[in-house]
Amino acid sequence: RRIGIGRRDGPECYGQWQNFAKFDLRHRKPGRSPDPFLPLLHARFCPCRLRRPCLVRGVGTTLCGDPEQLFTYFSQGKEVTEPMLDMFQRMELKENDWLTIQNYAREIGITFFSTPQNITDLELLLKLSVPALKVGSDDLTNLPLIERYASEGLPLILSTGMANLAEVDEALALVGWPQRSNVSVLVCTSQYPTPAADVNIQRVRTLQDAFPGLVVGFSDHTEGNDAAIMAAALGAQVYEKHFTLDHNSVGPDHWFSSNIEELNSWVKAIRQAHVMRGTGIVRPSVKELEMRVLARRSVVALQDIQKGTFFTP
Repeated sequence: RRIGIGRRDGPECYGQWQNFAKFDLRHRKPGRSPDPFLPLLHARFCPCRLRRPCLVRGVGTTLCGDPEQLFTYFSQGKEVTEPMLDMFQRMELKENDWLTIQNYAREIGITFFSTPQNITDLELLLKLSVPALKVGSDDLTNLPLIERYASEGLPLILSTGMANLAEVDEALALVGWPQRSNVSVLVCTSQYPTPAADVNIQRVRTLQDAFPGLVVGFSDHTEGNDAAIMAAALGAQVYEKHFTLDHNSVGPDHWFSSNIEELNSWVKAIRQAHVMRGTGIVRPSVKELEMRVLARRSVVALQDIQKGTFFTP
């Protein structure tokens, strides 16, 4: 069984399941940030799984079901051009495969859920009793589909790549936020990898200010840890990252995705950033209370003074 390798392939469609590190929103308690990095396994379907044309994006006429549509990507150190449909079909999973992945995830203590791309995918996930649903950036403006997902009452994570603030507001209103509290949005840039100039991590603060009380997170498509550390400093509570077992694997995204060692470093960096962020309360630490005795200036006698001695000018 080839279990454990998961990658994103294609610009907007997905064919293989992926591993992500995220918060589990089910463990979030009122007034507290959730304990970071409860292990989760996130899987995403390719919309071409049903062997029928499907829009790559919500606008336009590009069909990833078209066998003549070519896709050029970078893989194994070289540029590759092939039919997009062929690439997707190599990565299709049967229904039993999903069950195998879910069972394996359960065995090793990972919470399994997925991003559906259509109602058929949703029905399969409901059959698997997933605890949450993820909506990808490509579907943030697909309001009828989001409304259908929201009707199941499961926690929703909405990625906001390519979106403006009005589109985020419209999606949140549709799913019933703030009356419905089990919703999170992820700041995201749909560029793979995302260059530093396009990260715009201040969107975390913008969304927090625009939607007070909303759980805001960061879908990290950058290379390295810096962007995630900055998101943590701004108060992001949910994190997402692509990773691979081998940078040299076949596929568009393996070369820039984090390998296992890099992912471990990423997780540790965010955990440390959350610790360093602290509470914001201005007060000395426990060790500083001890240091005050040694470091602060004070009146000191040059000789022993007996108890009861009166001081005179």
